[in-house]
Amino acid sequence: RYTDAEGHALYDKFRAIGAKRFWRKPSGTTSLLYGLRKLRDASPARVIVVEGELDAHALWAVGIREVVSVPDGCGSRLTPELLAPLAPFRQVIVATDADPPGDELAIRLAHALNAERCVRARLDSGGSGKDANDCLLAAWTREMVEDRFAAATPSATAAAPSTASSNSATELARRYHVIEGRTCYIRTDRKVYELIETLANFSAFV
Repeated sequence: RYTDAEGHALYDKFRAIGAKRFWRKPSGTTSLLYGLRKLRDASPARVIVVEGELDAHALWAVGIREVVSVPDGCGSRLTPELLAPLAPFRQVIVATDADPPGDELAIRLAHALNAERCVRARLDSGGSGKDANDCLLAAWTREMVEDRFAAATPSATAAAPSTASSNSATELARRYHVIEGRTCYIRTDRKVYELIETLANFSAFV
């Protein structure tokens, strides 16, 4: 169940048994990060972003609360509204799957959120283990996960998908601001005036 930061239910996500097919009810609802309620009282020091809901639950299970998941796996659309709740955090630990699609998502997240405040953590638990849920199944403790977070590498060293997308994403990241406790997005109109838009439903807690 996806909720806003206040815990109000907005939509439910379902997966077909025996097939990797998903849908949500009510249909057509705007995507959110999974686990926003966990961020309401979180320290602004860091936030962890994972690739799936089960990965978020795995980290919560070992006592790490400041975790959210992208809504649609490695194919998630990283819109300004989706990422707005991450604006108050000084460091973003990107712990998407340790595989090529997860690496690509990590690069997209870093460039959308400002690579200078992002680090890449790989939660590969050996064998076919590639994510936080696999680590939980392998009986990892919180200390083992935190060791991986401590060893995370700066996302600024990762190669950008392309020069054009890099420049666009960096510009996007610079347009997030916290103004009077609200998360805002700065856009430019046709006359090159900058307009401040308060992003609905999200408050910045610092």
